[in-house]
Amino acid sequence: MWITSKNKKSGHARLKFLQSKNLGGFTLIELLVVIAIIGILTTVTVVTLTSARRRARDTKRVADIQQMRSALLLYANTRAAFPEALVDGISPVGGVKLGDNAKCLDDNGFHDVSTCTGTKIMERVPKEQSLSTPYTYTRETGAYYTIGFQLEGPVGDLNVVTGLCTADESVIKCN
Repeated sequence: MWITSKNKKSGHARLKFLQSKNLGGFTLIELLVVIAIIGILTTVTVVTLTSARRRARDTKRVADIQQMRSALLLYANTRAAFPEALVDGISPVGGVKLGDNAKCLDDNGFHDVSTCTGTKIMERVPKEQSLSTPYTYTRETGAYYTIGFQLEGPVGDLNVVTGLCTADESVIKCN
């Protein structure tokens, strides 16, 4: 440490190495405030994106069910009944898992893609992609069917309490 001069007014000595350095920059408090603001903005963005993705998935599920209802109506118009809950002549336990074991709907009912040889009504049956609960088709009688599915939250006028929803030939409703 070198003492270079004495301040004539205060009598304090100045150090040469302190005078030669530029002491400008950010204080620790300023840096912590900036980091905190960035953290808050990141949290808000992640929460908003998560909510938007959930709504997008649910909207796609409702669109899938509407598409399936239209295809079933086309089938019923040609056959005077809704298709049986069979896939290639086999009745799956718990109903037909749409998109899993039933990948195609033709004028003879649900089939795997390889056996879908009739007039195709729906070449690719929609499949649930995100949740572990598949879309499930069951037929009560020739005139009534039910599609079970699940939503993560409310969509449009569908008020979701448990997330479990059903669709039939006249309405989509959620519990």
